[in-house]
Amino acid sequence: MKSPSVTKSVIMMLDQHFGMPRLVSHKRSVLGIDVLPDTARALEQFAGSRIQTLLIVPQEFSAAATCDLAKFLPTIDHILIQEGDLPKALCAAAEYLPTNRREVLFVSADRVMRGTASDHGYFAVPHPVIAALLVRDYPLQFVRITGAREQFDYVSGMVPYFCERNADGSWILLALVTDLAMAEFLGRRVRVDVLALDISIEDLLFVQLDCINEQTAEELKRHKVLYYDGQRILLTLGPSESNEQLNLPHGHFQFLQPNPDLLSTAPDADMMQRNAKLHISRWPKTLMDGRINSEPGDLLPYLCTVTAPSLQANVERYSGVTPLDGEGVIMSRHEAHPDNIRVVNALVNDLNAMGYCAYKHSFTFGGKILHNVMADLPGQGYFKISSELLEKIRAILIRHPWPDPPDRWFKPLQEVLGEGFMQSGEFGDISPAELRIQIERLFELKPWFPWWLCPQPGPGAQLVIVGCHLDSTTASDEGYNPAVDPGPGADDDASGIAATLAIARYLAQFRGQLTHTVRFSFFNAEEAGMIGSNAYAAMLKAIGAPVKAVICTDMIGYNSDRQRIFQIHAGYTNPTIRDASVPLADIIASWAACMGKLSPAHIYKGTSSSGGSDRHLYDGAINRSDHASFQQQGYSAVVVSEDFLSKPGANPNPNCRHNTVMDFAYAADITCAIAFAVKELAS
Repeated sequence: MKSPSVTKSVIMMLDQHFGMPRLVSHKRSVLGIDVLPDTARALEQFAGSRIQTLLIVPQEFSAAATCDLAKFLPTIDHILIQEGDLPKALCAAAEYLPTNRREVLFVSADRVMRGTASDHGYFAVPHPVIAALLVRDYPLQFVRITGAREQFDYVSGMVPYFCERNADGSWILLALVTDLAMAEFLGRRVRVDVLALDISIEDLLFVQLDCINEQTAEELKRHKVLYYDGQRILLTLGPSESNEQLNLPHGHFQFLQPNPDLLSTAPDADMMQRNAKLHISRWPKTLMDGRINSEPGDLLPYLCTVTAPSLQANVERYSGVTPLDGEGVIMSRHEAHPDNIRVVNALVNDLNAMGYCAYKHSFTFGGKILHNVMADLPGQGYFKISSELLEKIRAILIRHPWPDPPDRWFKPLQEVLGEGFMQSGEFGDISPAELRIQIERLFELKPWFPWWLCPQPGPGAQLVIVGCHLDSTTASDEGYNPAVDPGPGADDDASGIAATLAIARYLAQFRGQLTHTVRFSFFNAEEAGMIGSNAYAAMLKAIGAPVKAVICTDMIGYNSDRQRIFQIHAGYTNPTIRDASVPLADIIASWAACMGKLSPAHIYKGTSSSGGSDRHLYDGAINRSDHASFQQQGYSAVVVSEDFLSKPGANPNPNCRHNTVMDFAYAADITCAIAFAVKELAS
């Protein structure tokens, strides 16, 4: 695939591949934009090549267009607020563009938007890094590479989509590559298969099927299939297609997106602590009192306050049995249903009512903006600090966001920290923008914590993520229309929603007493292919977030045989990631055993998603729930479920989609075991 022979302009959408606006919704303002590192490098390349850049900002991201976003993005030539549909925004952009639209690259993570741009004559690509390769006139091909894992490293001119270990010990890499990268791989004696992906209008979708029968084979003939490896089918979807239209038997979907940081190594705990110590060593002594948080939570009581009635109340609210909000009951949580945003807003309100600072993480999918929901219980970090002084520093930087010149915010900092602060010129002769970045880094004001919205965790605090998916579907129903049809999803996954809310309520009593930050996460569009968690995990990896552990809950309400068996899935195709995930499963299982109310947990720790019932070799949940998005980025992660895989490939819940049968006492006991484990991990 070739770019225009001469690229004069690049249009980008402000989406999950570009960066994260620092939004303050209640003030209808923007305090800045954290551009992802790979995108920032692409912007610098465009500027150096004198290529005009335009950014289209959805009105929701622009805080009602009350703020001049251009001051935050000096390398962008023009910023346009999208005040209608995309064709209207493209018409507004035409004023700045060359007459020949084939000289313009359009960049969006969303294939629906790319399809619209292609229909209007633009050359569309899914990521700024891909645009940067095409601007340099590098032809690109989409390939499947098979070889040893180390053969994939240190190859320039490559944008990975997916990397996984095969059952035979070899690895596969799906990636866009330049001709030079292709030559490098061939020189390394790996197998390279070229696949027919049109990145302008198509996305990749893995479909995990338990079997392929005659009906399935006939259905697949209607779609563009790239390959079948015996376990999964890789196919493409165009702008007008969705996975709901596939009409395939029970399986699971996983969308693949370009991910430049996929092959990089996630920071481990030792590295994260060393980095924190390095920053803290440069802090003014007025901030420190010399003590270390060594055992902040060891003596805190373990008494679970989660009850079956409280869990049932939230399951029923979020599955349409009882009113969710002032508008009454909901019909569905599907991302295409209008009730989805009501669910998002209700979760924000529920978390805020517990005293949390809840916020949204936005991403684009299906031609619109969707939201994950997050709320943090800030950790105190490894070192005792003066929280009052740190809060004053944070307040000054919020009051004077970049690009306020240093003479407006530097003097107030000196007044707080003393005249000796930064008199030695330790940062050298740097620009005001770089000075601001260095100051934020110095005081641990990192973009993986929304410090402009919520109190900042202490230095060295890592992230313990506990979450679920907030959407639902009844796609297995014949003729299902997700925009209007019911999708109650009581077990899948209102049970996870209720559990995560219950854990948030339980841990609220330990505010200010935990070492690490607990992040309560509700991921959207999991049923569509783990879209929300994938966007979020990739963002955390790109900005170097210190993720210590991830625990997801997905379907914990159906007690299939009254034996109170539950499952913890730590398996993954990469044995290294699997080995790092198993200790999380062991902690949850040990707490469940201590409670004495559940049967011993079935821990799945295999490296294959098919092939039998041996839990040491097999895990049918590999790549089938939101925890997989984090495992793929190199983080330790597990998913907790009911006794879902008593028979490999089967689902014992007869009401998998409508979930009319629930054992709330069973779900409450599972929730308590997870709550205790999260508290231990955060202590």
